[in-house]
Amino acid sequence: EGKDKKDNELTLDQVLEAFYKAVGGKKNWENVDTMLMRGARCAGSNRVQVKAYNMKPNKCRADFSLKENEIIQSFDGKTGWTQSTLSKDKAPRIMSEWKARYLDDTCDIGGPLINYKNRGAELAFLGKGDLYGKQVYKIQATYQSGNSQVYYLDEKTFLPVRMDGDYLFAADEVTRITTTFSNYKSVGDFIMPHTLEFHTEGKDQTERLTFSTILFNVKLDEKIFSLPE
Repeated sequence: EGKDKKDNELTLDQVLEAFYKAVGGKKNWENVDTMLMRGARCAGSNRVQVKAYNMKPNKCRADFSLKENEIIQSFDGKTGWTQSTLSKDKAPRIMSEWKARYLDDTCDIGGPLINYKNRGAELAFLGKGDLYGKQVYKIQATYQSGNSQVYYLDEKTFLPVRMDGDYLFAADEVTRITTTFSNYKSVGDFIMPHTLEFHTEGKDQTERLTFSTILFNVKLDEKIFSLPE
């Protein structure tokens, strides 16, 4: 009986293959060079419009708009910067090296389960477990920066249900951010979560990000990611 059970257990490669198939195919993802997402982020009674841009291999930018105020967070592959109309001088500011590393690790189109080899991340299979009453496969991605993420894939659909990220935003100070994925919809060849909920350990409030539009391979000017001169 024990032997049969062991024979039925999937390997990391088998789980990854099923995941790739579930989200639209690895080759299709490898052919995506840019992604543009529009939506809204809600935290408590605050509702902020969000426009997020990604470009391979590791460029990303998010614009947050609330009435006449705008905040930009961007990473051009080397430097992270932020700019806000709420700050006194409204000038762009360089992010800390730790925050830039976090963006470097999380800017991937499709995430680390697809691009881990290109990004120098290591994957470890943590087996099966129970999450929200479902059986899930657990895969850990560890980056060269020391940041790590554990993905929980639904045993039946192989779609991500949750991701626990442990990030260094300062030396020897780990912050856990838990992301739950839901509201999966087809976007062309792909299956994408349209609702993400974020909870930072130690904080009461949960943020919800809901996308209304997701576009692939749109033409983007590389300059939008770079620190303004």
